[in-house]
Amino acid sequence: MKRGIERSLCKCCSMFVIMSLLLCFVSLADAYVSLDPTFGNVGLVVTDIAGDFDDVNSITVDSQNRIVAAGYTRNGTNYDFALFRYTASGDLDDTFGADGIVSIDISGNFDQANSVAIDADGRIVAAGSARNNDGYSCFALVRYLENGQPDLSFGNDGIVSTDILSNDLCESCAIDSDGRIVVAGQASDIYGYFAVARYEESGDLDSTFGTDGIVTTDFGRKQDHAYSCALDSQGRIVVAGIAANSEFRSDFGIARYLDNGDLDGSFGNGGKVTTDFSDSVDYGHSCAIDRTGSIILAASVFY
Repeated sequence: MKRGIERSLCKCCSMFVIMSLLLCFVSLADAYVSLDPTFGNVGLVVTDIAGDFDDVNSITVDSQNRIVAAGYTRNGTNYDFALFRYTASGDLDDTFGADGIVSIDISGNFDQANSVAIDADGRIVAAGSARNNDGYSCFALVRYLENGQPDLSFGNDGIVSTDILSNDLCESCAIDSDGRIVVAGQASDIYGYFAVARYEESGDLDSTFGTDGIVTTDFGRKQDHAYSCALDSQGRIVVAGIAANSEFRSDFGIARYLDNGDLDGSFGNGGKVTTDFSDSVDYGHSCAIDRTGSIILAASVFY
């Protein structure tokens, strides 16, 4: 018997929705999924932060089976990073932030957390983007202590912002065995590129990685966007998303980097792989690495 967690979003007067599913295997032909009655209200938890617009983009579970969800909420005039923590039963955890909820205004404009990870010390890292008043975004990270307070030892009072090009969108984060934070997304000016940054535990960019902690990768048509990153057992960084092909349609794009940020020449064509799955548009959304080192990509295909 296995328990899983999924997320759904109600778009009209949006709010966080979390479902716990109970997966029972009887036989391959008879397998079924049902809502877990021990979680929330018959398997469903709905949380409205501000009564306006709330969105969740990422979810993880800590060592105590508490559920951490990250996204954004509208505070009345702009959008803030938002973090929720629930107990294993689906109740908001009142030992975390204000009754289980933490929101942080980074830019005074549009801030959104797109990914969340928990390090070996139980600290929570939320990564996303912060938009300035000129309408351009940068990578933004916030690290929280276990109680939901910003970790003042990280960056500037718990917050790190990184400009790469004129408009940068951070989509995914992971934490390596040395406690370094790896994030991936898109850096763009006129064109778009895979962008990967690595930070020390202090929040400083890791100068041993790429150029001053940052790597950008072009798949050839300068219209690329990374949506997910994962770390393999050898410390190599796998980043997946979309890469434009010769017809300027999008294909699956995957790049693998060595520990120093160089593309791994033993992988694909100079460290990069593209897959044209259909004659239309292919989007790579999320990647994972199994025990054998194989890369699994969840994606959308349009025909």
